[in-house]
This record gives sequence, structure tokens and C-alpha cells, in this order.
Amino acid sequence: MLLFDKITKYAKETPNQTAIFIGEQSLSYQQLHENVSVAYSQLQKLVSYQKAPKIALILDNSVSFVEYYLAATLYPHCCAVIDPKLPISQLEQIVTKLKPDLVVLHNDNQAVNELLKKLAIQVLHPSSANPNRNKCKIDSANQNYPFFIGFTSGTTSLPKAFIRSTHSWRKSFELSSAVFNLSDTQKILCPCPLSHGLALYCLNETLFSGKTFFSLSHWDSQQCIDLIEKYQIDRLVSVPSILVSLNEKLAKTNKNMTAIQSVITAGSKLDLKKYQMIRNRFPNATIQEYYGASELGFICVSELNDQNVQEHILSVGKAFPNVEIAILDESAKPKPQGKIGTIYVRSELVIDDYLWGDNLQDFKQNSPFFSVGDLGYLDEKGLLHVIGRKGDMILSGGFNIYLSEVENCLRNCPDITELCVLAIEDDYLEYKLVAIVQSSQTSGQIFYDFCKKYLPNYKIPREFYKINHFPMTSSGKINKNKLTQIFLDKSSEIEKLSFYFK
Repeated sequence: MLLFDKITKYAKETPNQTAIFIGEQSLSYQQLHENVSVAYSQLQKLVSYQKAPKIALILDNSVSFVEYYLAATLYPHCCAVIDPKLPISQLEQIVTKLKPDLVVLHNDNQAVNELLKKLAIQVLHPSSANPNRNKCKIDSANQNYPFFIGFTSGTTSLPKAFIRSTHSWRKSFELSSAVFNLSDTQKILCPCPLSHGLALYCLNETLFSGKTFFSLSHWDSQQCIDLIEKYQIDRLVSVPSILVSLNEKLAKTNKNMTAIQSVITAGSKLDLKKYQMIRNRFPNATIQEYYGASELGFICVSELNDQNVQEHILSVGKAFPNVEIAILDESAKPKPQGKIGTIYVRSELVIDDYLWGDNLQDFKQNSPFFSVGDLGYLDEKGLLHVIGRKGDMILSGGFNIYLSEVENCLRNCPDITELCVLAIEDDYLEYKLVAIVQSSQTSGQIFYDFCKKYLPNYKIPREFYKINHFPMTSSGKINKNKLTQIFLDKSSEIEKLSFYFK
């Protein structure tokens, strides 16, 4: 069992404590326990138990999401959480390949409802579910079983699908509760989509620890500020891009969030400017960032403060408790300290396997160590430095270049708010580097001169462009495919900046 035994415990011990608050709706632990029991009874009537039923959720952030997620992860179900913001073509590919026994979907999602009708897949609408409040007994035995199907982020290609068992997350909850000092805070806000790993894990971890989980029905910076102030939120978990958006709103009134005692970030690497932004806006907060992958769980964690930030901001931190990191070459031999290789981990937090997408079996080829293809090295202090992913390396003018290495350099340029480096096909170089930045500068010379201090000529972008707003994925990351298309279309959204390449 994943969480229901804990929810049962808190429903008895602290029945009136708020368990979840999403949008304008909230449930106490007692109400959540009852609603999950009712939802489980509804699912029992709709799916066959001759086999482990696959139940897919295609829901936005809502109380219904939590109720049906918890019911759909109870034995013997396996719950697939699908991002409702995916293009309809991708949703069709995923659902066709997954073949769920049932899909839980809001009634107003007309396009997806029509798709599921065409595919003859059974649908349950939470708003129109049978009002009968019958409950059935739930087996609270602590079995280890496959409970969750997740998907790696994808923009045009079909995302990989993986399956995870309850033991890996139960173990993870125990470890992360201590690492992130959950006992020190009570009200946790994660304003990200629950269909993405960071927010979904935060929800589970919060309920496992008996705290109160807050979120928004959709992202709105003012609603987020109002929520923090009204309910005195003391922990904020988010991707950096949302923190940037929040900071921009707070900056208009020069307001700081003093109630926040803890800020935890993941999804993309913090840089020195973003650290300072968080430190200024949340002056009383402990700042932690972690590095991981949906398939591997936590890998590293770093607690940043004014004393260590200059050194630690360049890495993703030290190994998470009970996680062993190895840097291996192509022959699976350990790389020397400071040398770049493929990052492998051994831990109890990894997934069971992929359902599809890992055709070459890269993930398991060096079992019991596992990898998603990230490249990096360990320094003399045991700090992990991530350089990029295997597919992130390009050949330009005969030189191997990691795009993330160039991005990490430019992130430290004080005149850049956000950036992305693209590899564009070139007749002469094979690929040329193009940097697209958010900045008030009207010339690219300052960016070129900054790169010149830290990078060899062949790693310096050949062109710089300015953009007001980056296209983003629903998980809060820059959408590189859309950005590349904007560049190739010579869109007016970007403006070329002149500079002299020496």
C-alpha cells in the first residue's frame, strides 16, 4: 500500500486537520479518507479484477484528482497519470498504446472525451459519478505492487512510459521527510501541475507525513501570493521558472514572503542570480535544490546558503541518502575523479522498468546501476556536476560541445534573466551555437565578451538573439522544439543582437 494506511491513521488521530487545499476546495483527513473509500468503490464496479486494472487520470489540479489518484493507486490498481495539456495527437498515441481499462476525466474536456469515445475506452467523470456514497472495505496490507505509470516529458515524440512499485516511494518518503525536515513545517504549497513528477511527489510526501498540501487549480502569481499570506504557508516547493514569475509579481510592490521557512526547487538547475532572488524574497527560508529523474528518484541534494553558494551552485550537490553514484565510461568502467562519464545510480528508489521507449535497454544495461543517460563528473568533495545528456552533445567545427556547459556559463552573466542555447545545422561547422536570451541589452557584445572570459572560441555562440517570453512546457521548462521552430521561421518574436566575433 502506498498512502491509504497513513490517511486512515491521520483520519483517526487528527480528523479535522486539513489534508488538501486546491483552488477553493479543501478536505480534512477524515473527509479525504471517506471520499477515497467512495471513489474506490466506484472503481471496483467499473473495472474487472481478473487482472490488475490500469486506470488513467487525465485531470487538471483539483480535489477530484487527489481522490481518484489515491483510489486508483490502491491494490490491485495501477494508476497512469497523463498530462491533460498534452497535444491531442500525443494523448491519442499514449492512450492507444497504454490501453487503460478506465479513464477518469473531467466532463468539460470535450476533445479528449471525443477521442476516448472513438477509441471505445470506458470513461468516469468525477462530477457525474454515481452519487451513491457506498464504501467498501479496503485491504490495508502493506503489499509491494506496481501502482503507478508515469511518462517522461516529451514535446513532439512519444514520451517513454515507466512503471513504479509502492516500495520505492515508501522508502523515498522515509528518506525525503528527514532530508527536507518535514517535521519543521506544516503547510506545504506546490503550485505546479499534479500531472508532473515534482508536484505529484510533493502531494504524496505531504500526505505521508500528515501535513497539509496546498496547490492552485492553475498557475496565477497573485493567487499564489494571496494563498501564502492568507494561510501562512511555511514551505514552498516549485520549479525555478515559477519562482521567477512569483518574484516578478512581488517585485512590483517590493514585498517579501517572511512566513516561508523552506524553499525546495527541482526540475532545472539554480544559478547564482536565482539563488539570490530566492534569498531576497524569502529571507527566512532554508533553500534546498535536488537533482533526480522520474525513473531514478532522488540522486543528489544541496542545501544552499550565503557561505557555500559560490562553490555549491556549480554542482547539483552530494548523493541523496542511501543512493550510490558511479561515473562510468562506455565500457562500464569507473571514470577517474573529475572526468566526465555517464552518471549511474544504485538505490531502492528506481522504477521497475519501462513499459515502452527504452528500446536499447540503456537503463538496465549495467544493473544494479541504472542511468537515464545524463553525463557528469564527481569532484574531490563528492559534489556531482551534471554536464548534460548524451543527446545534448553536438559536433561543431570538429569539436565536441555540450550545450548545457555553454548555458551554465551564460547563466552567470548579470545581464541575462533567462536563456537557451540551440544547435542549428550549418553548412560549414555542421552545427553552430545560437544563444537566445531574455535581457534588457540591445547588443550582443556584452554576452560575447562574457563568454570570451570563460570559454574557448569554439564554444562561444555564433549568434545572439533576444526574446521577451520563452515558449514553455506545461512542466515549466523552456520548450526547445518550439523555440527552434521560432528561430527557423525567422519569427518577429526574436531580435538578432549585433556583436563583433574576434
